[in-house]
Amino acid sequence: MLKFIRSIMKTFFVSDSAGYTQYTGDGRAEESVEGIVAQHYGFASYPPIGTEMMTLQFGANNFSIAESDGTIRPELEEGDTAIYSVGSGDEFVGMLIQKQGNAINIMTKDGTIGITADNDGDIMIDSGNGTIEIDCGTGNMTINGNVSINNGALTVDV
Repeated sequence: MLKFIRSIMKTFFVSDSAGYTQYTGDGRAEESVEGIVAQHYGFASYPPIGTEMMTLQFGANNFSIAESDGTIRPELEEGDTAIYSVGSGDEFVGMLIQKQGNAINIMTKDGTIGITADNDGDIMIDSGNGTIEIDCGTGNMTINGNVSINNGALTVDV
């Protein structure tokens, strides 16, 4: 028998024996739920305690197939996709938004960087009124092609 259960997560942990991410939660009508968190390959997350979970129950096995917290979910426009994170106490940490079209916005609590590509293959980086700093450490930076500066200055420390 297949059954959907909505629950509120209480614990989230990696099982030492199986290596799976597991959870416990409270469902409706004082129902206790525990199971395995199913996440897409290459993606891992640790939702805050209190996150709503949609659990698929198949026989005696429970699998969380989706997690959501409407209080911290970013507002998006049609066609946008976001990866976002919060710290302790629902403090915004950062977000990556794939905007409809050719744009990506990277947001932190301290600022936003917009990256846009046009049909000619040109890439524009916009930090608003902030500074873009490139630190190559002990490595090298190579620029092939032309460099143009509009309404600003270029500083090179050698």
